[in-house]
This record gives sequence, structure tokens and C-alpha cells, in this order.
Amino acid sequence: MQEPATERSTVIYLAEHDGTIIGFGSFCAQRTQSLKDQGYDGEFGAIYVLRAFQGQGIGASLPAKISLDLLGRGFNAAFARAPSNASD
Repeated sequence: MQEPATERSTVIYLAEHDGTIIGFGSFCAQRTQSLKDQGYDGEFGAIYVLRAFQGQGIGASLPAKISLDLLGRGFNAAFARAPSNASD
């Protein structure tokens, strides 16, 4: 088991192409008490992929890797919000 993320720590994954960062994903311990009360002890902070690289599976692989890391750190469930201005 890996060291658990705390309320003050965030884990960030980077997606790279030819040495250039083209996207990222992050997670942390759940910060909203009402969601903690519902069993969501983890929280997806952000998933972002540059438009030129969208549609290539990067946006799907980041959450998959983050989910495995969350489980490895002892989290049981994570909550993700999509802002109203998120685009596909």
C-alpha cells in the first residue's frame, strides 16, 4: 500500500508526448464533508488534455491510472465533478 494522500496533498499525473506535457490528472483526499459522509474518501481534482491530443484515449487513461493509485493508497471511492464549461 502506498502512502495515503492527506487533505493537504495532491497527486498529479502528467501525460507527455515527445517530452512535452499534453495533459494531466490529479487527485487528493476528499475535501467535502458531505461527500465523505456518503463514502467518497477520494476526489478527482482535474483531468485535462490539450485539444490537439483529445480523442486518442489519453483522457480515459488518466482516470484509469488515478483510480488504480487511489485503490493502492487505500481509498474506497472517489468523486469527480465536471464543470459546466468542460468540453469534449
